[in-house]
Amino acid sequence: MRTTLLALVALSSAPAHADDLTRVDQSMRWEGAFGVRVGSFHVGTFDGMGYGFHLDGGVRFDRTLLYGEYSYLSLSNAPAADAAAQGGMATQPPEIDGIAQRIGVNARYSVGKITGDEVPLRGDFWLEAGVGEQFIRWDLGGALHRPDLSFGFGGQFAGRFGRDHDHHAGVYYALKVTFARAPASYADRAPTCAGPCDTPTRPNDIDRSFLFNLGIVFGN
Repeated sequence: MRTTLLALVALSSAPAHADDLTRVDQSMRWEGAFGVRVGSFHVGTFDGMGYGFHLDGGVRFDRTLLYGEYSYLSLSNAPAADAAAQGGMATQPPEIDGIAQRIGVNARYSVGKITGDEVPLRGDFWLEAGVGEQFIRWDLGGALHRPDLSFGFGGQFAGRFGRDHDHHAGVYYALKVTFARAPASYADRAPTCAGPCDTPTRPNDIDRSFLFNLGIVFGN
């Protein structure tokens, strides 16, 4: 019995071979991730911060990953500390709080892949694009849902384990940008000059949000 246990331990810790890792990479397998998300979030006149978490899950084939995601963000545009110190006399918008939930589907492609032959490791640098739906609710009343487009880039680094090195876990980071149409009440405002200009125009009707992700990735 002891000999058998020692043999299994030796197999699980044996060096990875390039052919074995290539076979694993070229097989269909699942991958999941969870982590924190924080950054700027825009909804028409609302220009604040969003922070929360997100969950991902999908199918990977070597450099390509197709996955779905869910995110939950707390939104706030609380006045800056210097404005509060001045008794609220600075030109700050009123504080607005709410939550934003998003579901989406994304395609990711690894433009750079690093693998270890003797050490079972893999690193990826990737680009992605996707579509989603935002569900926003404000604490003091009002709700909005709208579609969006997302683009992002990032990287991940994972160690492989298991008898055939067919499981992996590691860390990842990413920057995701979403584009969504602003509410009609904002986009239909009269032409104006928000800064120095010689031709008044209507406000830009595309909201842009920039969110940084950091978390754990895992799969088989």
